[in-house]
Amino acid sequence: LEFRRVLVRSRTEIKILKKLKHQNIIRLKGWFEDDDNIYLVLEYIRGKDCSKFFRHNLPTKSQVRSIIKQLVETIIFCHSKGIVHRDLKLENVLVDENYNIKLIDFGLAAIKTNQFDMLSGTMGTVRYTSPEMIEGKGYNDSIDVWGIGVILFALLTGSYPFDTSNKENTKQVIFQRICERKIHYSKYNLEKNEVKLLKMLLEKNPEERSE
Repeated sequence: LEFRRVLVRSRTEIKILKKLKHQNIIRLKGWFEDDDNIYLVLEYIRGKDCSKFFRHNLPTKSQVRSIIKQLVETIIFCHSKGIVHRDLKLENVLVDENYNIKLIDFGLAAIKTNQFDMLSGTMGTVRYTSPEMIEGKGYNDSIDVWGIGVILFALLTGSYPFDTSNKENTKQVIFQRICERKIHYSKYNLEKNEVKLLKMLLEKNPEERSE
């Protein structure tokens, strides 16, 4: 069953990457398969994912602006093509020495047939999961907006918005905090415009979440 799931995801990713031609999206150069696996041949990128690139030092404000601007433009492009990434996180954003990004890993992405399609299923990584996905509601491409919000928060503060301070960061605890907790932005050294943007991106009501 797990092998069949991997095959389906790999074939979906191939279909999506063939459809997405953008300077900030990893380029598919080819693929092949044998009896056991599907192999994707991707372009070589010099750089690291954001979690490793900024492991020891937070990015500067100008670096954050550049990364988030590119990410937003990339996600807008994906959504215009009917693609919802569903797994936006620091590890899936590669950055090079000039702070140019490449979005990778479309294995959990979904293809919408029209703008009114609602998706289902719990996807992605715990700390980045949106409230509507946790609550088992149908969701749309606004979950990617939420993912951008978590990434922005992490780049600005070096922490995740719904982690606890007492190390009890279990999946259940984090999910509960995502759905119920209000972020106290005054605890962080953030500018007013940064707080305003984060509130728009991390709005729990997906209908009021801004892209």
